[in-house]
Amino acid sequence: NAFIGCVLITAVGVAGLLFSERHDKQIGRWLCKPVAALGFLSAALVLVPFRSTYGIFIFVGLVLSIIGDLCLIPRGSGKTFLIGIGAFLLAHVVYGLAFMTLGYSIIGTMAAFIPLAAIGVFVFRWLQPHVPPELQRPVLAYVMVITWMVAMAIGTFAKHTNFILIPAAAIMFWASDISVARARFMNAGFSNKVWGIPLYFGAQVMFALTTLFGVKPS
Repeated sequence: NAFIGCVLITAVGVAGLLFSERHDKQIGRWLCKPVAALGFLSAALVLVPFRSTYGIFIFVGLVLSIIGDLCLIPRGSGKTFLIGIGAFLLAHVVYGLAFMTLGYSIIGTMAAFIPLAAIGVFVFRWLQPHVPPELQRPVLAYVMVITWMVAMAIGTFAKHTNFILIPAAAIMFWASDISVARARFMNAGFSNKVWGIPLYFGAQVMFALTTLFGVKPS
């Protein structure tokens, strides 16, 4: 019940955030985005993630994601945006390390990474004309790190086929980042955020739920 309550908090925050985006209310973004983020962090906390190494890594990733969320609220692509990219990049690294603690299939990971890397390069080249020169290397690094994270998620699922939430959440996060990039660099409209924002917060709630995977039965 506590977990469901936290998910509902995230849902309310997401609804408010979408309303704020639709009507371009910056104060609404500052109010609703932290609420939605604290909802998924609380969802992890009620599951007591500190009982396993995996849970600790996921919790740290959620905290880093909240830092990224707050840094991406201001408009533009200046230093705050760069800090936000850095926070999310570290979150993806931590998520990838979390998956490694569960065990993974090397073949499954590599089989996923090769096509995902090709897609990542394609996405970067698509965005590149719109990305300021000083941000092109950080954005490319981000693309490759999140690609590695998703490949690790798929590799983990290849070894533990009951952990379907892990690759599902990772792919949702990956897709939502395309929405963020389109909004920031290509001035994509509200329709872009209608799918991107729910995907992102849904992915984080799912990651919070996966903290149970690292707990060994007593």
